[in-house]
Amino acid sequence: MKIILNGNALDLADNSTLLKLIESQDLTGKRLAVEVNLEIIPKTEHASYILKNDDKVEIVHAIGGGSANNSGSNFALNSGIISPSVNNHLDKS
Repeated sequence: MKIILNGNALDLADNSTLLKLIESQDLTGKRLAVEVNLEIIPKTEHASYILKNDDKVEIVHAIGGGSANNSGSNFALNSGIISPSVNNHLDKS
């Protein structure tokens, strides 16, 4: 079967689970947000969620970091949606 993963076509075995996809991308144990067809899938459902042909999957990996000056509150997503430089300059009014 074929799915779209983060905008790219990917071939998977029929009846693959979301967890198998995550494992195949070397993302096991990482802080992730996973969305299938615009619906966020909780981590508790990754092992039982069966992917279907033409599913559109987005996986975003959170990357933590920081220093003593900012108490580790900065973070980034590997998709480039949020970055520390953008986050620190958001209008808070």
